[in-house]
Amino acid sequence: MKYWILILCIFLFSSCTTSVQVPVETKGEKAETTEKEQRKEDEKIFEEKKYKKFSKEEQKELLEEIEVLAQEELLPSYGILSYYFSGVDWEEELIYNDFQQEPASVMKIYLMAESMEQVKEGRLSLEDTFVMDWNNMADDAGVIAYESSLGAEYRLKELQEYMMSISDNTASNMIIDAIGGLEAVNKRKEEWGLENTVFGTKYIGPGVAPGFDYNTTTTTDVGRLLKRIANFQLLGPEYDQKMLDLMAKNENWEKIPGLFPEEIKVYNKTGELDALEHDAAIIETPKGRYVLVIFLSRGDNGEFIQRMQDFSLELVNLLQKEERK
Repeated sequence: MKYWILILCIFLFSSCTTSVQVPVETKGEKAETTEKEQRKEDEKIFEEKKYKKFSKEEQKELLEEIEVLAQEELLPSYGILSYYFSGVDWEEELIYNDFQQEPASVMKIYLMAESMEQVKEGRLSLEDTFVMDWNNMADDAGVIAYESSLGAEYRLKELQEYMMSISDNTASNMIIDAIGGLEAVNKRKEEWGLENTVFGTKYIGPGVAPGFDYNTTTTTDVGRLLKRIANFQLLGPEYDQKMLDLMAKNENWEKIPGLFPEEIKVYNKTGELDALEHDAAIIETPKGRYVLVIFLSRGDNGEFIQRMQDFSLELVNLLQKEERK
């Protein structure tokens, strides 16, 4: 009897002293969980927005109206016009005079996307720092070449913001170096479906000679890439949203959004040279989202800008009228 009482006591004692292993969430796992929850929340917000749904027939009819409007308002007295228009969730597209041409700073959309792709892949971090040197200092657009000394350091996320907000050419060259050169974008273009885009040169400056070719693209290549970003289908919700946030910081609103009312949101990137005015935009009305890319060249810059403003306002008025039906 004493023997069995002893065994029972040992069993009870061991049961009381056995520790329960509670899983401990590490900082990394907690951060990853929080990030996933945020992505789900972003997707939920994206899906819950009540946008007008146009049937395929309605899309075609509306594009016919827009084509007439473009001939009336957008076609310059002299010069060359190319444009692309589509709804973010539309199958139908309106493409006019699509050909490879000088994109000016609209090309920086591709640099933004490639640098963000490499962040997603883990090859770069937004916190990585890069040094401004003689080989990436550029003329014209921007401020950092004039406000900073050689050897100044900038984080990748700062360079992206300089590039997309004020079109800084030196920041763009530093990003080209960071991603591994022009060839990085040229390799990626097939993956992104860019059929007529070539990145051939950095932005020239005191220590930057012209590259092996011109930079060229088309309004269709730009427009279709913007559609994928707007749909969270290029890099996914997290990184596509980061790119939309960068485009929303663009300070040049004198072209496509120049006459827009306050309720219209725009994510855009402009490009300009002598006799050349371009703008590429995702336009968000209260009831719809659209992509509009306009390239105007070989004409009068002032007329180009005025025509872009007038056409874009008429376009938004037409779209909002159709959205209310």
